[in-house]
Parts: sequence; structure tokens; C-alpha cells
Amino acid sequence: MTGRRRKADTTAAQGHAGLIDAIRTEEAALGGTLSLVASDLTGDRLLSYRPDLVTRAASTIKVPLLIAWLEGVADGHFSLDDELRFEPGAAVPGSGVMKILTPGRPYLAIDLAHLMICVSDNTATNLLMSLVTIERVNALAERNGWAGTRLFGPLQVDPPSTPATTSARDLHAMMRDLWAGDLLPPAQTDVARGILLRQQFTDHLGRYIAYDAYQHEVAAHPVSIASKSGSLPGLRNEAAVVLRGEDGFVLGVTTMVTSDLRFHLDHPSHTVIARVTKALFDHYLGP
Repeated sequence: MTGRRRKADTTAAQGHAGLIDAIRTEEAALGGTLSLVASDLTGDRLLSYRPDLVTRAASTIKVPLLIAWLEGVADGHFSLDDELRFEPGAAVPGSGVMKILTPGRPYLAIDLAHLMICVSDNTATNLLMSLVTIERVNALAERNGWAGTRLFGPLQVDPPSTPATTSARDLHAMMRDLWAGDLLPPAQTDVARGILLRQQFTDHLGRYIAYDAYQHEVAAHPVSIASKSGSLPGLRNEAAVVLRGEDGFVLGVTTMVTSDLRFHLDHPSHTVIARVTKALFDHYLGP
């Protein structure tokens, strides 16, 4: 079912030295930690900076959950139209909209997957996780060598589960291999790509690269972003494919600061990720 997988090299390719220096400067400005792996769509022209720093995954753990679900769809264990009941008491806090919807009705798995990725809905995530299972997600990570990525339990529950983990290397690898069609058959790859392209939290990735989320939705637009963000107090992560036409690059980035634990548009991690994305855009695609 899976095709050729390119294993990311730990060594930055020649010609990246200036960009690595710029990333170090951004990390110093951040006043925290920054970890990054990027490449072109084939996995070549690899750039890595602290690639194996394991950190809390936050909502980027929803990417391997999406892949594990679609892998199950491909092998016949699940269906896009499986019905999962939203029971009273199942709503959890944090991002998403299901927490304010009326419980007691079923939702299709494909709709929950869209909610999980597009608006990072934690309640939808837990419902889909109950179908897919934690074991299936972790088995997927182990098979693909995503050594830092593990899921330990449902999100935002009380008492809390052990936080899920990941690394920039893993986020880059799962997005690169997914986009290349190396993880899923063509039909399920198309479903995953379509869902990730509808992710609505793209403001900081697109901030300096002339990306307009509204224009992208309603009309042809030269720049597309397929991504999943993750946010916790002080932490911001991104797993992304940034496209201009048919060309593009893949990015996995994690950040952590302790000086600002609020959620706001000008959080230092947001501005650093925005500047790094712009530098990568110019490096891989030209200014």
C-alpha cells in the first residue's frame, strides 16, 4: 500500500549556511527554542535545525491521526461514512465548535475529520480517536520512523492524558511523505490533501508570502497552504506544505517560549514562524 519513502538526512545541504544563521538569529529573538526541518516537495534540498528536539505535539498530533484513519479506510477497517455518536458529556474545551453544539446525534467520520483539521476541533478529534484507537496511531508512527511522535490519550480531558509528543523531523516527514503519495493510496491521499488545504489557521504561515486565505477559498490563487497548527501556552507548532502552483516546500517547525503564555496574533512564536516561512518561501520558490 505504501510506496517509496525518503528518509530525511540530518545534514543541511550545501548553500543553506546563510539560512541556518538566519534561523539561529530568529531563535535568539524568540528567547526560547526553535526546531525546524524543511525541504522541497521531493525531500531534497533538506534544511534542518535542532530536528530531533521532542516537544509537546499539541494539535499537530491530529495529522498522524488523520493518516491512521485514512489508512484504515484504505484497508477496509473504516469508512468515510462511519457514524460516531456525539454523546452528552463528550464535549471538551479548547479549539473547535462541537463543544457548543447539541449532543445526542451521530456525525459522519469524514465530517469529524474536517472539523479536527480545519478548525482543530478537540471534541471531534476525540470521537475519531475512539474509532481509530491510540494503538493504531502509534503503530503508524513506529512503522514510519517518526521516533518522537506518540499519542497517549484523548485531548483536553479531566484528569488529563499524558501530552502527545512530536518533533520537527517527524512533522516534516509525515507531511512530505503524505504529499508525495508514499503513505496512502491515491484516493485517500486526495482526501487528506483536500482536508489539509482547508485548514483555517494559516495567518502566521501566510503573513509575509502574499497568501490570502479568503481569496484562495473563493477564486484561483497562486499560493496554497496545506497545514496543521498546534498551540498550547507558550508553544506553537506547524506541519505544512506551502505551494505556488505545482512547486512548493515542506515545513515542520516547533517553538516554545516561557515569556508569553497568552494566545494572540502577535505572539513571538507567530512572528518568528511568519519570518521563517517567508525566508523558506524565498529560498525554495524565489521572492
